[in-house]
Amino acid sequence: MSLVMFLCTGGSVAYSVLTHEEIVDLVWTAELRPLLLKRFPALTEVQLQEAHGYAYGGAVIQDLGYYPFGFRKSSWKKPSVSL
Repeated sequence: MSLVMFLCTGGSVAYSVLTHEEIVDLVWTAELRPLLLKRFPALTEVQLQEAHGYAYGGAVIQDLGYYPFGFRKSSWKKPSVSL
């Protein structure tokens, strides 16, 4: 019975972490890298690689469910820090 149900269901479309990383890769060379070099012309290749990593992090953090200023029930609880 479950096999019949599995075979009769339609496919679904969804985004994944890798999809968001691919979007960063698609716009990195043509869009993001030139903008960074225009704003910071002295960037080294190492710094550009680091910025590319941060772009990945910015694209992926929502996939992990972290929204620091969003609705509290949909965010991870921030640890309390006492000074």
